[in-house]
Amino acid sequence: MKTLFGTLLLLLVAASATLIAVRNPGYVLITREPYVLETSLAVFLLLAVVIFAILYFGVRLLVRIVHVPHSLTRWRQTRRTRKAREAFLNGLTHLLAGEWLKAEKELVASLHAADSPFLGNLAAALAAQGQGDIDKRDNYLAQAHRHSSANALTTEMTQAQLQLLAGQNEQALATLTRVQARHPQQTQAVRLLIEAHRRLRDWQNLARRLPEARRRRLLPDAELDVLERETQRELLSLPLPPGALDALHQAWSGVSENARRHPDLIGVYARQLIQQNALDECTALLAAALGVLGRPCRERRDP
Repeated sequence: MKTLFGTLLLLLVAASATLIAVRNPGYVLITREPYVLETSLAVFLLLAVVIFAILYFGVRLLVRIVHVPHSLTRWRQTRRTRKAREAFLNGLTHLLAGEWLKAEKELVASLHAADSPFLGNLAAALAAQGQGDIDKRDNYLAQAHRHSSANALTTEMTQAQLQLLAGQNEQALATLTRVQARHPQQTQAVRLLIEAHRRLRDWQNLARRLPEARRRRLLPDAELDVLERETQRELLSLPLPPGALDALHQAWSGVSENARRHPDLIGVYARQLIQQNALDECTALLAAALGVLGRPCRERRDP
């Protein structure tokens, strides 16, 4: 509809201009020795319009020719960026499907013109981890850090999780310790630190982490209870030299009241008392424990 309206308007203007030119053609005389240009006003205006159009489109064509190299470069860059995006998305698809080799190939192909080489390198690190290539994984992580040092936290957290998956518990602990020093409120870092301490059987440091985890509710209470009992059992089981009864008492006083009622921990503490030749204390402990454990049974039997 707009095209039709525009065409009709143009025809109307042309017809009006023709009628005006026929009724009053005008007269134009241009002299410059030894040349003389004599014509009607309508023809002169028509020539002026034609010359202006030729100059205008000629200049535009010249500008386009001059800018051809730049336009071609921009077209190539746009094409490379589009292909890089497609490769990145294909790489993520293969990564989620567990096709590590295909994922790495696509992700590496996307890096040269990717919008975010940082994310591409992180994803490639995951693909390398899936193939068990630790050196290549660390290289991708280093590249990610170089591309975006502002996202160092993301890189180090990814590195720590991959190190734990690969069983590199000491390296993961070192990475997480750096993260926690710079970001003490980072929740996931504390969770991973607890896992690293547990794997390394670093019970003393794990015991220091658990109260914070309970206070901040970083893990379910049931899981924290199991971790706490395991930690306290291992700490109580540490070998003690003769005459270290005070140290044993101090360790037992550090056990939570709930955990002291657990038969497993009572048994560990009793064996340590026997090792320290504290037989009377051991007998009293076991008698009290049997009384506490037996009371619910008696209550159930009573009508």
